[in-house]
Amino acid sequence: MSQKKFWAWTLCTLGLVTLLAGWTANRAVLGQRIAEAEDYLLLQNNLRREVLARFLETAEAELRFWSSNPELVGFQRFLSLAWADAVAQGTDPEQRLRKVYIEDNPYPEGERGRFVDEPQASPYRTLHARLHPLTRKFVTERGYYDFFLIDPDGHVSYSVEKEDDFGTSLIDGPYRDTGLGDVFRRALASEAEDRVVYSDFESYAPSNGDPAMFMANAMHDSDGKLIGVLAFQLPTDRIAHIMDAARAGSSSGEAYIVGEDRRMRSQSRFSEESTVLKTEVDTGPARQALDGEYGVTLAEDYRGIEVYSAYSSFTLDEHQWGLLVEIDRAEVLERASGQRGWLAGLMILLCGLSLIHISEPTRPVG
Repeated sequence: MSQKKFWAWTLCTLGLVTLLAGWTANRAVLGQRIAEAEDYLLLQNNLRREVLARFLETAEAELRFWSSNPELVGFQRFLSLAWADAVAQGTDPEQRLRKVYIEDNPYPEGERGRFVDEPQASPYRTLHARLHPLTRKFVTERGYYDFFLIDPDGHVSYSVEKEDDFGTSLIDGPYRDTGLGDVFRRALASEAEDRVVYSDFESYAPSNGDPAMFMANAMHDSDGKLIGVLAFQLPTDRIAHIMDAARAGSSSGEAYIVGEDRRMRSQSRFSEESTVLKTEVDTGPARQALDGEYGVTLAEDYRGIEVYSAYSSFTLDEHQWGLLVEIDRAEVLERASGQRGWLAGLMILLCGLSLIHISEPTRPVG
């Protein structure tokens, strides 16, 4: 074989081997990056689920503490008796409470909880003046939206925020078919079990139509007699913050919750407007999560963009949520492509070394 043909054949062979090695190495790097992304998404999914569970466990513990607090139990017992006495005397306690705390409240809607009551004005207002600073401080410091006392007949006889649900009946009033009405009835139905019950997110008119979620527990006196229900309106921003923590270190990563109606229960990072209860997520991973499955897959998300999605389910009382953590496929590929430069350099180096080795004259032995 002539030297010209030899070098032509050698160069072609080395080129093909280099291209094949480079392609193989690139596929290996891409596969490694995809595997790392999937592991990260599953880890974040597990973490978000655990943090959400701990938040709700803490809320349950605080609800149980307050529902058995002797001072609050005494206040609730008084409220139930006072309401019944007022009705028996032909007066309307709902109207009287709403006049003092809503109609004549010197603070505007959204700030009515700041009203400092006048002791001695009436037995109710005397107790309210003693209780309200404590419960308002608790709600403010712990981040809850509202705190309700409801008597066994469904009257909302106390709340911190004094929104339009205050003083109304959850049996036949305007908010009986809301999440607050739902948890009140279910707390009564399960009062012998002392079970904490939850509502799902829903648009709640007294809170400006914003998404709201409630939890409740029955209250008993020292003799075990049912005296009412304590309910919290949970902070939706806390749940959003738990989900938002999954985006750290990623330009496209996000975590969110989907309800059984296939609508978001937390905020999308890609929208300036609220997506809670508004954005529909009818994707493969969302359906698998709501079916109780767990895993990670490549699929289109609610924006129509290909993502790697880790999905799992979260059971909240009678409600099933899907929890999804996702990252754009393009970002994963971009991370992998960042290593192509050194791979190309390595292949060129190996090719050059091979040529040097081939071009060296063979030295005789001995």
